[in-house]
Amino acid sequence: MPVTPNPAADIEAWAESYITTDDLRIKLSPPAPPRTFRSSFAGLRLAAPGRPPELRPARRGERTPKQLALSDPHYRARTLHAFLHHELQAAELMCWALLAFPDAEQEFRRGLLAICLDEIRHMNLYAEHIRALGHAVGDFGVRDWFWKRVPSCRSQLEFVAVMGMGLEAANLE
Repeated sequence: MPVTPNPAADIEAWAESYITTDDLRIKLSPPAPPRTFRSSFAGLRLAAPGRPPELRPARRGERTPKQLALSDPHYRARTLHAFLHHELQAAELMCWALLAFPDAEQEFRRGLLAICLDEIRHMNLYAEHIRALGHAVGDFGVRDWFWKRVPSCRSQLEFVAVMGMGLEAANLE
């Protein structure tokens, strides 16, 4: 059942709430975002997201399985868990950019929100498949690799480059 926290007054409040929550249910099923941007917003650069306790940091040496291991449902679930976490970071980082670049064109900012919502949808598809393999979100460690890099982006262009060359390319390998 979706969790419904207090409704956000505007898209910026929704984005900040999504990034900072440490409730896995909200990360997977946030309330619908408002339709309007804040009329006056100076911007906000968050250094890190809230992390649900279920998403423990990966232990040293805990790596994504090699392709040959994927015939085993356990290793498939572990790989899908890594992809799910990439989707979570992507959703959070779209919200980060919404907050970090308040002077960006409204079409760009609406696009960030649309991508965020699509990443959340992808994350839920991974979660469903992980459950079908007999595991749960949180059964495997995660790395906030992208969060360690993106907050240093000084411009929209840097953000798009880091996301495109880093996050999206990582899922294509």
